[in-house]
Parts: sequence; C-alpha cells; structure tokens
Amino acid sequence: MSADPTAKYLAAYAPELRAQVRRLIAEGRLAESLERRHPERHDITSDGALYDDVMALKNRHMRSAGPLAKVLYDSRLHLTHQALGTHTAVSRLQGGRLKAKREIRIASLFREAPAAFLRMIVVHELAHLKERAHDRAFYALCTHMLQKLQCRSKVGDEGFDAIGAVVVDCKNDGTPITLATASPPAPAPSSDFDYSRFVRRLAQLYATRFARI
Repeated sequence: MSADPTAKYLAAYAPELRAQVRRLIAEGRLAESLERRHPERHDITSDGALYDDVMALKNRHMRSAGPLAKVLYDSRLHLTHQALGTHTAVSRLQGGRLKAKREIRIASLFREAPAAFLRMIVVHELAHLKERAHDRAFYALCTHMLQKLQCRSKVGDEGFDAIGAVVVDCKNDGTPITLATASPPAPAPSSDFDYSRFVRRLAQLYATRFARI
C-alpha cells in the first residue's frame, strides 16, 4: 500500500489540496467532510438504472453519436485500470466480420456516492463517444451537458437550486493544475453557470428563503 493515500488518483492535483485530503484521512473525517459538502444521494444503484440514465443523457445531448452496447457498474475497475470510469470499444467477430461495440463502465463506489459525483463521471465517459482526447472540444462538451441539468424554480420542484461549473486544465502528468477561464470550455462570465454568478445566486436565494430563521 502506498504511504501517500492521494498518490493513485490525485497525483496531478495541487500539493495544498492533497495535503488537505491526507489530513482529513488521517483524522478520519474525509467521509464526514464529503457528506457535509454533498448530502444529496441518487437511486441509480443497479446496472439497468445506470444504463437508462446514461442513455437518457446520450439521447438528450448526443443522439447522433455511435450506439452504446453496455453500461454497467464494475467493482474491479479501480484495480484493473486504476480508473473511476472507462469508455472502451470491445471488438468481436460476428459473421466473419470484426465489429466493435462500445461500453461504459463506472466504478461501483459511485453506487453510494453523491449524485453530483456520479453525474460527473458519467458525463466524462459519455463525452468520449464524440471526443476521444481530453482537449478543449472534450471539456466544452462536458460543460454543455452539465449545464443542461434540471434546475428548480421553487421548493417542491425537482432539480437543483443552482448549478455552477469550474473547468480546470489537468494534464495528469504531475504539472500544476490551472483554472481554465476562456469560453469555451469554461462558462462565459455572463452565463448563469459561471461560478461567481452561481455563488451570488445561491446567496441571494438562501437569504430570501431563510430570512425568518
């Protein structure tokens, strides 16, 4: 086992962030911290429900992209690929012809992860149907799909109170991570998904909603 618990998945992140994660792990407070920041849960716990969710997202944003043959949770993904999600083309011989079928596998830990975490990894792998490289076009597509998540206009409706997006340039090679500010792929400053506008919207919304508390 690595002496640094952040080495496997967070190697390219800022030293300050990794230090914070190591401290939370050492103090036994990582799960508590994540629960507090992301209390929302989802009911997409079966392979069938995951397939339906991914296909609904694909049909909404990427109808012309190639078909998906399989979508499932994989309990060994982090061991076999050291990844949280994969998008692969599995080639099989059918009628003397070689055919490739695309599959998306999501690490099983996302069955019980916050809804935002599952959506993040699903959008990432789904975007690879159209954009294979982690380039500007890829992250612009991810941002576009995330921006189309349902928001609610009043208490009782389904959806999020507000959604903000931050795009980072992470080459996963040990170099420092930088914040992407150009649009695209980052949301435009005038967009409701710009992170600063997102924070202001939430502050105004909650100040009104909880004014009498």
